[in-house]
Amino acid sequence: RAPIGQPHLKPGIAVHILLGGKVRSGPGMHYHQVGSTYEGQQLTVLHNTQQYMNGYPWFQVRLANGRTGYQWGGLMCGYGAPRQGMYKICR
Repeated sequence: RAPIGQPHLKPGIAVHILLGGKVRSGPGMHYHQVGSTYEGQQLTVLHNTQQYMNGYPWFQVRLANGRTGYQWGGLMCGYGAPRQGMYKICR
């Protein structure tokens, strides 16, 4: 369940990257890099993997160029509202 005030994250929702990072081939640091993100970049969440690192899950995402990969929720923010599993609200 989502904490109070944090809506469940539905597949297909657009979110933003709070800090730049590596997009991985799987949900974890041990997977190889398949792309990169930059601060403010928009991407689409496809799935919450339920694989956690430092309290945040890894999400399967689609980038604007159509590529898919995995991004850590600690680098992501919900636009206009907090999103379950993400660091904070984008401003």
